Amino acid sequence: MNGNNVGTNSNTYTNSNLSSTDLVTVELTPGNLVANITTIGSQVWTSKNLEVTTYRNGDPITKVTNATQWLGMTTGAYCYLNYDSANNSKYGKLYNWYAVNDSRGLASLGYHIPSSAEVDTFILSVDNNAKSIMSNSGWVDFSGNDASGTNISGFNALPTGGHGSGGNGYFENMMAIFWGSQESGNTAQYYGCFSWEPIIDKFWEEKRNGYPVRLIKDSAVENSNVCSGTVTSNAINITVNQCNTTLNVKAYLEGFYRGNGTMSSTLSDIGNSDDPTATDTITVRLWSPASLANASPNYSVNTILHTNGTASVQFPEATLGNSYYVAIKHRNSIETWSASPILFGTTNNIDFSSSMNAAFSDGFSDPLKSVSSGKYALYAGDVNQDGTVDLFDSQLTENGAANLLFGYDLSDCNGDGSTDLFDLQLIENNSTLLLFYSRPY
Repeated sequence: MNGNNVGTNSNTYTNSNLSSTDLVTVELTPGNLVANITTIGSQVWTSKNLEVTTYRNGDPITKVTNATQWLGMTTGAYCYLNYDSANNSKYGKLYNWYAVNDSRGLASLGYHIPSSAEVDTFILSVDNNAKSIMSNSGWVDFSGNDASGTNISGFNALPTGGHGSGGNGYFENMMAIFWGSQESGNTAQYYGCFSWEPIIDKFWEEKRNGYPVRLIKDSAVENSNVCSGTVTSNAINITVNQCNTTLNVKAYLEGFYRGNGTMSSTLSDIGNSDDPTATDTITVRLWSPASLANASPNYSVNTILHTNGTASVQFPEATLGNSYYVAIKHRNSIETWSASPILFGTTNNIDFSSSMNAAFSDGFSDPLKSVSSGKYALYAGDVNQDGTVDLFDSQLTENGAANLLFGYDLSDCNGDGSTDLFDLQLIENNSTLLLFYSRPY
């Protein structure tokens, strides 16, 4: 296999020991402004707000010092929160989206502004848990109580606030949202978190608003062998690895099922995904027969389940030739396991949707819910994820209904974007079945 030239000062590498199934990863070091980074899932993110005052080509970015000037900007600009330079060392700079999108490049060499799809992957990697990306100090709620996160991801989202349509700062100590690369008319997409919400938000704001920026490292591109490699700017070393294994999953969620083999497009409907077929996130976990007593699975990957019940996930090469039980977890469904282990080849399939026998059974209750003739689904209603559907789930959902919860919430068991009597009905129906999640040990 022959290497290809990368850039203008690279060499061609030849290694006859590589096979057509090998993955060649070119690891590059930008050697510029990026110093604070963290690895989250398969991605590398900056863990500090951007502070640059020039574009990548060296041209200066316009500095704005008052609200009137800020509101008049239709080209790239930055400012400090509340136009106070003392906030630079605390929060970095706020940029309007015109700077984000400038062709001269706001991002440092080897990095870029995240796409909507990359943000979706980021959200999946942290289980859509806002606390996991929030800094562990500085956050407050509306009552002034501490609302800081755990920052277990290392992302370290500071409660910077931003500059809104009035040109002035708002929600300092309560909000951390960052510009993405996607635009729509006079608005552009942001992602981030608020002290009063448990999940990561992704929505749209006016391009003239001012928000911090985080960068993601240039990453996977496809090659002719359907493997992935890393490409940035200056080749430094090459490592060789094998391709991953693929598991294709078919499963329905009882509450989200709408008939005729279709589920609701919940993630798309509430604005958490640009994919019109996105139903919800699930976690696919692999357990070897020898590790069933362990607290954690051998492998665990988050992915999006689509309206037709399909999802596809990749696992490391080490799974090849080994057998694993497959377990599916969802935010308010009963965790469901495969009836037997699967011997992993390069491509693998499991279908929980068309046969009751596909799922492991405790011999007491049916392992899947029949939702129509020949169609089966994971049971709905395990809101607190304790492995059963009972009074505790009902109480959580009643509280959510009383508080008129809307959007992405654990107690929305039927995926319509609100917590109400329809969700309670699902829980009450399944609580009479005395369900408990079943696993083979």
